Amino acid sequence: MNLIGKNLIELRNDLQIAKNLLIQEEELLENQKKLLNIGEVNHYPAFVISVDRLKANVRKIEAEINKKTGSRFDERKGYVPMPSNQNNYSKVASGVSEFKRMLKTEIDQSTVHHLMRLAIDNGKNSISENGKLSPKVGAAIFKDGKILGFSFRGQFGNGDHAEYTLFERVLKDEDISGATLFTTLEPCTSRGKHTPCSDWIIKKGIKHVYIGLLDPNPKIYNNGCKKLKAAGIEIDYFPRNLREEIAVDNAKFIEQYYANPSLKGRACFNYTNNDGKYIIGNNEFIFETLWSKASDESIHVYNDSASIKTISIADGNNEIREIKDGSIYDGSSRVRTPKINEIVVMENNNGFFVAIKIIDISDKSKPNNDRDELVFEYEILEDRTSNFTTNRDV
Repeated sequence: MNLIGKNLIELRNDLQIAKNLLIQEEELLENQKKLLNIGEVNHYPAFVISVDRLKANVRKIEAEINKKTGSRFDERKGYVPMPSNQNNYSKVASGVSEFKRMLKTEIDQSTVHHLMRLAIDNGKNSISENGKLSPKVGAAIFKDGKILGFSFRGQFGNGDHAEYTLFERVLKDEDISGATLFTTLEPCTSRGKHTPCSDWIIKKGIKHVYIGLLDPNPKIYNNGCKKLKAAGIEIDYFPRNLREEIAVDNAKFIEQYYANPSLKGRACFNYTNNDGKYIIGNNEFIFETLWSKASDESIHVYNDSASIKTISIADGNNEIREIKDGSIYDGSSRVRTPKINEIVVMENNNGFFVAIKIIDISDKSKPNNDRDELVFEYEILEDRTSNFTTNRDV
């Protein structure tokens, strides 16, 4: 918390926010303990840490106000000015009523950060379904100057998503329309027989959503955000340092996808894991590529996945940008075996083309290799053409 350069009114406002959040956090912690019928606070390490952090913030701001005004704190009356500081204290008090009005309609940045922190800390408690590697997801919700509740994945039911838990278990039947939601992972857009979290958010009338990570699953990647935006919901994102923390918490979950949802990029992965699957692109641009060991100079690639129609090798081209028409090459075979620096062209079932240049192949069964690894660069065309040249009119 940075207090440098703040005037007394700003410090007083910060103090009111900090105390407000502390009271709400302590109440929410007690409610959670009653709800689960557990009295020991060690069951809620993230909540206790959050309460302690808020108490420290309160003490820090109080000390700064004391230093500037010479005021003392009275348990019944709050801050009481020393006689020599009466004028200064009056200036501080004059901003309180305006601040209270503001608090009911707006969220200041310190509160936004606290709610992000609350969602992240809750996410660390997430419980995976049996036999499945699930993401660690936390959520918190704010309305009319109050934290209404928070949750984490699997909190009350096996496989229950954090948003569903918050809406239907923690805050069931409460009016949360117009609220702001904080969630560490992009809301899902498909859940089999269950209602997707993005649909719950729209149904509940949430007006603003702060999102940590975009879902690494290319079938969901950015679709949740697009769906919420289309429904008129404002979208913002956690800052980079917090996103990095969420990514660390979810490293194993992210890794299982072996995917890069970007339309142009670089891949580096162990082709002996995940059945040799590496997904590039997203939505209609998706290519579920399949690879297997050939040697330390070549690799097998297959068109066995449902998303890929044909595969071929673009003979005679050294760079992707040299390919004038990727559709001209023979795509009749189920398997191709490109060498390092050769380029594979694929067409998916939606009629889009990708060119993949093999950069490096490692085979740990060979001398001086300590891993099985494939590195490639790729570009997916968005216009359903097969012309990868820099001059598209060629």
